[in-house]
Amino acid sequence: MTKRLFRILVSYGKGAGEEISGQFVMEDTSENRKERLDNETGMFSEFLSDKDEFIAGKIDGVDILINGGDWDDPTGKAIVVYDEDEIINEEKARHKKVLADIERLFKEGD
Repeated sequence: MTKRLFRILVSYGKGAGEEISGQFVMEDTSENRKERLDNETGMFSEFLSDKDEFIAGKIDGVDILINGGDWDDPTGKAIVVYDEDEIINEEKARHKKVLADIERLFKEGD
């Protein structure tokens, strides 16, 4: 089995303010996917993606709507599974974009 990164994202309001609430590296098995889903959902959760396809490994992300809770509790959650190379390349691209934006701002300031 292959180890993969399981990233838990939460969002507030109308899907805004997405942030990482947890991440775990573990073997990518249907048992681990089901366990992660069970740990991240509750009786007030509604799946917006096919949870069975996620558990089977056919898709690498599942979106969850969370009903109830206080005004400052998340209203949405996602579990996304990444390969090591995929997440590293994504972070490198994000970092490159941030650096380019900073450089552009300083050039505009001249």
